[in-house]
Amino acid sequence: MSLAANRSAVARFDRWSKTYDRGLRKSWFTRAQAAALDAAAAGREDRLLDVGCGTGGAVLAAARRPIAKACGVDVSPGMIARARANSGDLGNVEFRAGDAEAIPYPDAEFTIVVCTNSFHHYSDPVHALLEIRRVLRPGGRLVLVDPDRAGCLWVRAWDRILRLAESSHVRYYTAPEIRRLLHTAGFTAIELLASEHGHFRHGKVAWASSVIRAEAPRHPRASTPGETS
Repeated sequence: MSLAANRSAVARFDRWSKTYDRGLRKSWFTRAQAAALDAAAAGREDRLLDVGCGTGGAVLAAARRPIAKACGVDVSPGMIARARANSGDLGNVEFRAGDAEAIPYPDAEFTIVVCTNSFHHYSDPVHALLEIRRVLRPGGRLVLVDPDRAGCLWVRAWDRILRLAESSHVRYYTAPEIRRLLHTAGFTAIELLASEHGHFRHGKVAWASSVIRAEAPRHPRASTPGETS
C-alpha cells in the first residue's frame, strides 16, 4: 500500500503538521536537511525538489540560496498548507500534495532531488526511487538522508518501536541496503558521503543518519533491474 493510500497515516501527518516545527525531533530534521543541501551543492540554475518535504524547511532553505526553483511534495495536505504559510513572500518556491510513488511533476523536471527523514515511510522504496529518477534530468543528483539502522543501538530500538506504533513506518535501512536499492532503481555514482552521528540538544539520546548521493543515469532509457517493460 502506498503512503497516500494509508489514510490513517495521512491523518496523523495532518495532525502533526500543527506542531511539526516545534519539539525535540525538529533539531534532527533541521540537521538532516542542512546535510542534504550541503551535499546537493545547488547553483543558480538548479531546480530542486524535496520529496516528503513536511512543512518545507529544506525547500525554504534552498530557496534563500541562489537557485532557480525549489519545490516540495508531501503526502499530507496539512503539511503542504503549513509549508505554503511558512514560505511568506518567497517567489521561487512551490508546494504540491502528492505521493513519492506518484510524484506530481513531469519527466526530467529537476536537476536535484533531496529526501530527508522520509524514505523509511515508503512501502515500495524501489518504486519511489524510480519516480525520483523519472523527474530528474539525466545526470541529475539525488541526496538521501535517513536514519541509519546500523548507526547506534537507539536507532535500532526506535525502528522496532515504530514498526509497532506507527502504521506509516516501514523500516530504517542500513547504508549498504540503501545503496543496493539505488542500484536496483538504476542510479549511478552512488556514494556514502557521511554517517552522521550525534546527540539531541540535551546530550542524552544518540542518533545516526546516512547521507547518500547518487546520479540519475545520463542515458535514461537504459534498462534497470527495477523496471519492467
